[in-house]
Amino acid sequence: MSREREEIIKSALDRMQIICSKSEKCSGEIVEKLKSYSLNENEISGILESLKRDKFIDDRRYSTFFCRDKFRFNHWGKIKIRQSLKIKKVDSDIIEEGLSLIDDDAYYELILELVREKNRKITDSNIYSRKGKIFRFLGSKGFESDLIYKAIAEVLNDE
Repeated sequence: MSREREEIIKSALDRMQIICSKSEKCSGEIVEKLKSYSLNENEISGILESLKRDKFIDDRRYSTFFCRDKFRFNHWGKIKIRQSLKIKKVDSDIIEEGLSLIDDDAYYELILELVREKNRKITDSNIYSRKGKIFRFLGSKGFESDLIYKAIAEVLNDE
């Protein structure tokens, strides 16, 4: 390997270490960034292994934080979280581990809270139209249909 090639690899590794130390990243995101360095598959694999070995990248840790933060701060449902992690090429088993850390009671409470909040904002008096708007809103946030139906029934029947 030429000296110039070694310097490109070293530069890419250094840059990825800086990026990973500033914010949590998954393997898929780093691979995409490394492709911009015109590295071959073996070089990318080597850099990725180095980053994993030195704990700059840990997909389990990433998935855990991602699931927790998107649920807590963005109020995303499990479907949207799962899809976002799949796009980032996180392994399905790791995704499911992260999602399993979301408390089921807190999850349903969030759905109820979002139904109440959306219901207050809708001015339409037609109950079917209201339910449809609430359902589409929660569906777009990635919540499961059965839980949305249950929460809508619980909230709108209490009124």
